[in-house]
Amino acid sequence: MSVPEITLASAALRLLGEVSIAALDEGSDLAETVQRLQEDTVKALLIEHPWRFTMRKAQLARVSDDPINEWTYAHGLPVPRLGIRAMRSSAGPGDSLVRQYEVFDNRVYSHSPNLWCDYQTEVPPGAWPPYFYNLVRNALASDFAVPVGAGTSAAEMYHRRAFGTPSENRNGGLMGVAKRLDSQQQPPQQVTDFPLLAARFGGRPY
Repeated sequence: MSVPEITLASAALRLLGEVSIAALDEGSDLAETVQRLQEDTVKALLIEHPWRFTMRKAQLARVSDDPINEWTYAHGLPVPRLGIRAMRSSAGPGDSLVRQYEVFDNRVYSHSPNLWCDYQTEVPPGAWPPYFYNLVRNALASDFAVPVGAGTSAAEMYHRRAFGTPSENRNGGLMGVAKRLDSQQQPPQQVTDFPLLAARFGGRPY
């Protein structure tokens, strides 16, 4: 395990007043519990939102296997990856998204001979922006609270700090702050295609 992963776990434990651990694989009951919970929580938070620091683009390579069912082409997907956020038929600006495709294992099947994929990849804690690190640290404190004996009140307090109240549906607290800051990392997306207007005006400029 890397030093940043140990530092993250220790930072969450310190919020609960617990002693730090030397390594996630040191063999103690505390380290085993922390390692299991941390891996699950970190991965879940990384894929809960298309964080800009996790996003990558790649042109997909065609594979020679015969496509399955109704699809015409098969392409290999990037490995490792956390999730797919978009498929495109061109690297050019303003190109429409490919919306008809299916994923099986590490391949994507579609009718597009060329594909570019927007996907999320796992990023180590040392490369996280501060707003995401702070979110994960408090979320982990919530997860660690009961197993380390800090109690349900501490778990609830850090969960509210991380995600807000139940009515905010995990969009409040530090999660809401992180999403706002993350959205500032790229300019607003322009609407380049509006099917209802196109149909109304028969493809003429409106």
